[in-house]
Amino acid sequence: MIAAAIAVVAIVAGVLLEQVVLAQSAYKLQAINKRLAGAETRQEELLADMALLESPGRIEQYARTKLGMVDPTMVEYIVADAKIVSGSDNRLAEALKNQEILPPGGGSAAGSAP
Repeated sequence: MIAAAIAVVAIVAGVLLEQVVLAQSAYKLQAINKRLAGAETRQEELLADMALLESPGRIEQYARTKLGMVDPTMVEYIVADAKIVSGSDNRLAEALKNQEILPPGGGSAAGSAP
């Protein structure tokens, strides 16, 4: 009879202890989820700030106002006399032969199709 009473008390104590541990774990999980939501909100704010800071217009305005940069008054191209090596980029070889300047992107200077 005493052994049965001790066993029942041990089982009840074990169940209560398990409930306490489970409640503590749920509380910790809730706190972690709250911190995660705050971190996700902060990440979204930082991504928005990054997009704003990467804006070409903002960079140009910063360069002009804070750094004192201005547009160049004259653009000068230097054409080197280079030995033409036949290769895969025929447009470049042809431009060098004709002493043409290729615009960025590799298109022809005169606007004709490559």
